Amino acid sequence: MAQIRRKEVQNPPTVAAPLKGYYSNAVKVSAGPLLFIA
Repeated sequence: MAQIRRKEVQNPPTVAAPLKGYYSNAVKVSAGPLLFIA
Protein backbone atom coordinates (compact mmCIF):
# COMPACT_ATOMS: atom_id res chain seq x y z
CA MET A 1 0.00 0.00 0.00
CA ALA A 2 2.90 2.33 0.75
CA GLN A 3 4.13 2.09 -2.83
CA ILE A 4 0.71 2.97 -4.24
CA ARG A 5 0.48 5.98 -1.96
CA ARG A 6 3.93 7.11 -3.05
CA LYS A 7 2.88 6.99 -6.69
CA GLU A 8 -0.14 9.16 -5.92
CA VAL A 9 2.16 11.85 -4.50
CA GLN A 10 4.49 11.56 -7.49
CA ASN A 11 1.63 12.17 -9.93
CA PRO A 12 1.31 15.84 -10.94
CA PRO A 13 -1.57 17.87 -9.45
CA THR A 14 -2.96 18.45 -12.94
CA VAL A 15 -3.60 14.72 -13.32
CA ALA A 16 -4.53 14.18 -9.68
CA ALA A 17 -7.22 16.88 -9.79
CA PRO A 18 -9.43 15.48 -12.61
CA LEU A 19 -8.76 11.89 -11.56
CA LYS A 20 -9.20 12.62 -7.87
CA GLY A 21 -12.51 10.78 -7.58
CA TYR A 22 -11.52 7.96 -9.93
CA TYR A 23 -8.10 7.67 -8.33
CA SER A 24 -9.64 7.25 -4.89
CA ASN A 25 -12.04 4.68 -6.29
CA ALA A 26 -9.23 2.77 -7.98
CA VAL A 27 -7.24 2.64 -4.74
CA LYS A 28 -10.36 1.41 -2.93
CA VAL A 29 -11.06 -1.29 -5.53
CA SER A 30 -7.49 -2.67 -5.74
CA ALA A 31 -4.03 -2.07 -7.23
CA GLY A 32 -5.11 -3.55 -10.60
CA PRO A 33 -6.97 -0.50 -11.98
CA LEU A 34 -4.45 1.81 -10.33
CA LEU A 35 -1.60 0.24 -12.30
CA PHE A 36 -3.63 0.63 -15.48
CA ILE A 37 -4.11 4.36 -14.84
CA ALA A 38 -0.41 4.81 -14.08
